[in-house]
Amino acid sequence: MKLPVTAGEKPNTSTVMLNFLVVKGNGLFNSILGRPTLKALKAISSIYHQVIKFPTSSGIGIMKSNKYESRITYSKVVTMYSNPLHKVRMVQTTPASEQEDLDPRGEEDMQGTKPVEDLEEIPID
Repeated sequence: MKLPVTAGEKPNTSTVMLNFLVVKGNGLFNSILGRPTLKALKAISSIYHQVIKFPTSSGIGIMKSNKYESRITYSKVVTMYSNPLHKVRMVQTTPASEQEDLDPRGEEDMQGTKPVEDLEEIPID
């Protein structure tokens, strides 16, 4: 399912179209933003500072997390994994042939590194 998502606070906001996978279950998160979202926003994240920054037409947009909420959620996740009572099942599925590739790296990023110039072999005696 594709939906528009607006990130940041006025006037430094950016709106992008994102793909969402809908699941039915008792999850602790409203949504999970991954690499495709960060690429679409041209964002940089800092786990240590719990902030995401991204360029906008009127400056730098910022998304901050709430440290208290993060600790509570982490605590609940740890408890949930030790007591797996919640069942999660996918509601909407797409055949593998129609699925969009969610890897944000392009073909040029996957080619790897190459020498800057031709290598010359030097015999060692």
